[in-house]
Amino acid sequence: MAQKVIKIGKSAGITISREVLQGLGLGIGDQVQVEVDKRRNVFTVIPKEELSGQDRKIAKLTSQFIERYRRDLEELAKK
Repeated sequence: MAQKVIKIGKSAGITISREVLQGLGLGIGDQVQVEVDKRRNVFTVIPKEELSGQDRKIAKLTSQFIERYRRDLEELAKK
């Protein structure tokens, strides 16, 4: 899913679909933690609410899977 970086005042933001928010258990106004991996040029959004170590690992692995196979997943979605 391609998203656009938008201007918000003097900052920037990225919209997040309702489905992704629901999948992460997030809502408008919830706090998140953003982790940056400069080596891979990616960032990960993690709910600020305490998740179990296993839930955090699953969220990170899912994000990595989506990034790695994004093109393939987008092509499958077209069929």
